[in-house]
Amino acid sequence: MDAQLSSEVRTYQELKCQLIEKFGETDEETLADTLEGVSDLPDLLQRLLRTALSDEAAAIGLRGMISGMRERLERIEQRARKKRDVAALAMEEADIKRIDAPDFTVGLRPGSARAKIVDETAVPSEFWRPQPARLDKAGLMAVLKTGRKVTGALLTDGAPTVSIRTT
Repeated sequence: MDAQLSSEVRTYQELKCQLIEKFGETDEETLADTLEGVSDLPDLLQRLLRTALSDEAAAIGLRGMISGMRERLERIEQRARKKRDVAALAMEEADIKRIDAPDFTVGLRPGSARAKIVDETAVPSEFWRPQPARLDKAGLMAVLKTGRKVTGALLTDGAPTVSIRTT
């Protein structure tokens, strides 16, 4: 929390205590209205949360742009691979081993050895890697919500969150 907001929260709490001390217990709405009139905290929080909404909107927009750019990157990389494959096939069929161009030199060389899997189920177990165990947090949460005790885990309340409606 920044210094201005921390200071305003302390002032708000002090004013609230003073009002309760002076006027006794009062309903929450009256207390909130009174504090809003004498404190800048609600305005500070509104400004802070407006910037949070703006940041969230920017993040959504950027996420969409990044997704689109990733797709475009994949298409461009795939197109480049296809062009190289076409050139390699043409050079191989024409028996051209080398091309010297003003800005690059191309050489046709044999491809690297690679394993081609023809029947995955027939490959011996020594070539299979076991996957490390991962905690099923969703399943654990579901079990904890039923009230069942699970060693090493507890069902706790999460931190409070801010709910903002814009309509």
